[in-house]
Amino acid sequence: MAKTYDAVLKHLVEAYPAAWLKSLGFPTTAAVRVIDADVSTVTAAAFFLMGLRHPPGMAAELLRGVREMEESSTYQWVIEKGMVKGILRVLRKTLLDLGTRRFESPTAATLARLNTIDDLERLDRMTNRLLDATDWDDLLGTP
Repeated sequence: MAKTYDAVLKHLVEAYPAAWLKSLGFPTTAAVRVIDADVSTVTAAAFFLMGLRHPPGMAAELLRGVREMEESSTYQWVIEKGMVKGILRVLRKTLLDLGTRRFESPTAATLARLNTIDDLERLDRMTNRLLDATDWDDLLGTP
């Protein structure tokens, strides 16, 4: 439900966007224009921008009760990207731990090669091949 101050704030932001950004501590060296965006997109953007100046808990507290943010495509993209990064990290760690037990500790060059792989499907294939590979080079040669 909209509150009276929502309309006032909306008007002020639309009428004086550069002043609003300046009040938040963001310099405005270029022209500032207002865009037409849905509430969830604006809320998600505000949440991430707040993180540039404030601790995470403060942004969450200020936006507490705003449910639309989870519907934002930007929010969902960030969550998905974080999940992919987490899965990549777990697969690499699994390969490192089990590969070290199966072969030996990898050299710095081998470890660097493993850490540059960002293809989830390839890391999955490597995990499935771990018991059949003869050494680190064979495992890292998995297409």
